Amino acid sequence: MYYKTPLSQLPVGGRLTHFLKKWISITSDCWVLSVIRGGLTLQFKEQPPLSPVPIPLSNTQDPQKFLLLSTEVETLLTKRAVEEVPVSSIDPGFYSRLFLVSKKTGGMRPVIDLSILNSYMIIPHFKMETNRSIRASILPGMWTTSLDLTDAYFHVPVCHSYRKFLRFVWNKRVYQFRALPFGLSTAPLAFTKLMQVAIAHLHSQAIQIHSYLDDSLIKELSPEKLYLNTDVVIRLLLSLGFLISWKKSDLIPSQDFIFLGEHYLTHQCIVRPPQEKFQNLCSKIHLFLSQKTVTARQFSQLLGLLNSLADVVPLGRLHIRPLQFYLHQHWLPATQNWEFPVPIIHQELCPHLVWWTSQANVLRGQLLSSPVPNQTLFTDASNLGWGAYLEGLSVSGVWTPDLLKEHINILEMKAVLLALSHFQSLLQNKSLVLATDNTTVVAYLRNQGGTHCYELYLLAREILLLCNQLHLQIVVRHVPGKLNVLADALSRTLTPVNTEWELLQSVFQAITLQWGSPHVDLFATSLNYKIQVFMSPVPDPKAYAVDCMSVPWDGMFAYAFPPFRFLSQVLRKISAEQGLIILIAPAWPKQAWFPDLLHLSCARPLVLPVRHNLLSQFKGKILHPNPEKLHLFAWLLSGIASRREVFLNAQPDISPGQSEIPLTSSMMPSGLSSVVGVVGRKLILSKFLYNN
Repeated sequence: MYYKTPLSQLPVGGRLTHFLKKWISITSDCWVLSVIRGGLTLQFKEQPPLSPVPIPLSNTQDPQKFLLLSTEVETLLTKRAVEEVPVSSIDPGFYSRLFLVSKKTGGMRPVIDLSILNSYMIIPHFKMETNRSIRASILPGMWTTSLDLTDAYFHVPVCHSYRKFLRFVWNKRVYQFRALPFGLSTAPLAFTKLMQVAIAHLHSQAIQIHSYLDDSLIKELSPEKLYLNTDVVIRLLLSLGFLISWKKSDLIPSQDFIFLGEHYLTHQCIVRPPQEKFQNLCSKIHLFLSQKTVTARQFSQLLGLLNSLADVVPLGRLHIRPLQFYLHQHWLPATQNWEFPVPIIHQELCPHLVWWTSQANVLRGQLLSSPVPNQTLFTDASNLGWGAYLEGLSVSGVWTPDLLKEHINILEMKAVLLALSHFQSLLQNKSLVLATDNTTVVAYLRNQGGTHCYELYLLAREILLLCNQLHLQIVVRHVPGKLNVLADALSRTLTPVNTEWELLQSVFQAITLQWGSPHVDLFATSLNYKIQVFMSPVPDPKAYAVDCMSVPWDGMFAYAFPPFRFLSQVLRKISAEQGLIILIAPAWPKQAWFPDLLHLSCARPLVLPVRHNLLSQFKGKILHPNPEKLHLFAWLLSGIASRREVFLNAQPDISPGQSEIPLTSSMMPSGLSSVVGVVGRKLILSKFLYNN
């Protein structure tokens, strides 16, 4: 009956199958197309045991729950997320329990308890977007819209031969999921891999979009451009078969929005917890303090709620630490269960919990964009004394007798505190890189304390509160204790250091013949610099400067081959400053930073040749094992808008009547297509570094 239904009216269950032609037009990914064509298959470590007879696990004696579940099963049938299995011809299957969970937006969601089945499954590691990565990419003043998909997982079909593993019995009838259910351990991976194809296609059109399962955020600096881009996104998602929840989507450009549980106010350059979350927190804390005891589970749940807010509350994590220490004092998880009673001692808990009920503390907002550090403070300590160096100024001292027996981590942390205290008159309202060779100090300051050592926590607290008092922004960096640590590592073990790959010299020279010779190498060491003037991530007597991210790039013509994990930060800095940068970076349209590569381009990107020795370390003694998988390009990028505009105006237009272009082969190393993306209506074409 369903094959006669217009595509727009098809129920959600497995509906992507009916839109295979559109998927083929935007991707050649074999796994994605196999799922769209024939359904998702399940990968098992070992075959789960199948039952020859149905096993009823979802029974309930509660009449209200029975009615709710019956209604939800009917809804699942209507959506074609499940199908009934005739008992007369039933084959062996794997049976699980169906139950209901509350939705955040109200109502109930049916979930199948697949915890036992999941124990048999292969669960590959994969990365998704996170609040932190999304937060780091949102610029002050940006406008956004958001889209929410209806019953996201149910869009994905399940292969016929694997549906028997997704069965449940309800009211003496047997059902099995024909669409991807909530509760399957690989469901987030499968859905994310499908969405990444759509997102990559949009990124290749220079549309800035983030996707987290069923939620998508589209962003732009111009509300007018955002309207246009949102329309492109909607048309693509609908053409691929996705159903959009218009009620939960925000289609009006806004600078005041909530996404993934965080409240952004981009016109104020801050992000903070939503008011609703704050009120919920206050209620829980007041209830908490009204008790004489709570269970360890309840205490941990409160800590979990606080941790979910900590990233967008200034010094939030610092104010969680005392509560963590308190729980550790009163509960031993190795010997005591989750229901163990934890006493509520008001004089110990009140000051720390009450802090979280203050709007001035919790809703103050975390800055979206911190000032670029323009100074570096180096500190060091030994068992005898300490020292610090700040832009040509130095200070040192010896330890008093009572400190001589302290652990070196304590001494290193004290060195930081003493250095900041000494230089505080020079540091007010500044942004600073704090460099130390002690990894524990780095961890405690970055994480706003820790739970392994109370004394270290107290010192970290004193340092962070001093910085807060001085309005001093600090970026904590680890620098190796030996200046030649990279050389030592490479010469002794010949073990690759993932951040230190060097481009083949002849390839670098070919790039400079195209675009000219840059004046400085931004990401280099004395082992791999391409230009005599270079900046190093660690102190180096040959380096022009340490930490290029803390140095202004205005007016520079520079070469940069940064570790890929820093690309988002590097592109943000290029956009904010008036420099010209030759950047070596992969053409990976699935990455959120890819639209920025297209936007900042002021010349056709160069396709680097695939050679076995394209990337090396230690002067060619170590070669990258798979350079062909990186799809490396050389990009000429500029922070000067007029320069980019001149380049863009000279590029060919998309042909008339064509709303978008298929980019399936754009990123293939074989170079079947020279199109790497679209900006506006202009094609961004690549060219080979070598003609052969």
